[in-house]
Amino acid sequence: MARTNASRIYRLVARGCAAAGLSLVMSMACPGVGRASTPTQPRVPTRTPTKPRQTQTQPPPEYHFEPDVPCPYCGITPEYPQGRYGLHWHNHWRRVGIPEYVATPLLFGAALGVQYLAPKQTHPCWTGPILFDKAARKGLLLGTQSARSTASKVSDVLVYASVAYPYVIDDALVTWGLRQSPEVAWQMTVINTQAYAMTLALMAVTKRVTGRERPFGEQCRTNPDGLPCGQSTQYQSFYSGHAAMSATGAALVCTHHTQLEIYSDSTADASACLGAIGVGVATSILRMSSDNHWATDVVVGDLMGVASGYLVPTLLYYKRFRFVPSPVDGSSSLARVAVLPMVLPDSVELAAVGQF
Repeated sequence: MARTNASRIYRLVARGCAAAGLSLVMSMACPGVGRASTPTQPRVPTRTPTKPRQTQTQPPPEYHFEPDVPCPYCGITPEYPQGRYGLHWHNHWRRVGIPEYVATPLLFGAALGVQYLAPKQTHPCWTGPILFDKAARKGLLLGTQSARSTASKVSDVLVYASVAYPYVIDDALVTWGLRQSPEVAWQMTVINTQAYAMTLALMAVTKRVTGRERPFGEQCRTNPDGLPCGQSTQYQSFYSGHAAMSATGAALVCTHHTQLEIYSDSTADASACLGAIGVGVATSILRMSSDNHWATDVVVGDLMGVASGYLVPTLLYYKRFRFVPSPVDGSSSLARVAVLPMVLPDSVELAAVGQF
């Protein structure tokens, strides 16, 4: 009997130990089993900060000065409550004013004073070819004096035509007459006049300072017949005035037709520019063929003409090299500068011209 009770007690203890061991194993494998559940805080998902979206600036739409389309860049002003239409001078472009009305006559006066009031040059300060002058003269010089004289006269006609074209055709006939825009015609006329005055003044001073003898000067010492020997212009070869004036005219035509689309047709405007450039190139070649200038005279004259007729008007008035109008509230404040060469008696220097 005692053995039976002992065996029962042993079985009960064994069962209790087994249950305790199973509970311990379960608690180790699954910590939540057998415990009282405690309320847990809800998990809040974490969000990574996102960068604000950057709005992409769209390029400004092209505007071609249509007569029935309002200009999107000039806005509404008290002077133009309905906006700007047709061919007009944009509000953010610089207009001519008192500085131009004062500077232009002074430049013309300086050119005329140097040319006609300065003492006559009786001897050269610079003679002979440099760089590629000799090779260019050998390839372009006409064989007879009669042919050279004819080439010189043709170059005179071309330079007069290149000067007259911007005024007569572009300013008066097309802009003022056909497109009924006297405001734009006046702006172009004053800018053109200023560019020509600048070209003439720089040219006159440089010719007197350098005193370069023309290519035919060597023949004047041996056979002066039929040549303009003994004249003051014999020592005014550098740089070519014909090349500078024709290049100024071509540059002005290209500048205005690029920015304003005067002919209302891209092909016609491009043709006007290319035609003016062709006249300038022909004038330059004829000045060398007629033995009036060395090649370096012509090259420098072309560069100075482009500076006066293209760089200065673009930087000071249109402010951009392509027709991309600025916003209505104004244009960029960055300085725009053009560097021009200046030839002095014993040095070559650079001068900065532009908007500051």
